[in-house]
Amino acid sequence: MGYVVGPSSRWGQGLGSAIARLAVDCGFATLQLEAIDAAAAESNEHSIRILVGLGMTETAEQGLETYLGTPALTRSFSLSRGGWLRGRSGGRC
Repeated sequence: MGYVVGPSSRWGQGLGSAIARLAVDCGFATLQLEAIDAAAAESNEHSIRILVGLGMTETAEQGLETYLGTPALTRSFSLSRGGWLRGRSGGRC
């Protein structure tokens, strides 16, 4: 899963969380996925907070990527269909 909210003047308004929640809801409800995986640079605290807020569990570290021009460790996350059903807030796509 990936999402980009920009320019930075739009950050902090809950758009990333809303986009990510819709993507997860559609992935499970419409596409009938069994799991959804995502990754974020360790230094991208906002994206990590979004992924954790979705109920995703950290699964592994993938290596280095460049985030805002700086090498950063990549953290991987996953959410199963069962985890989504347990934490579902009634969202629909």
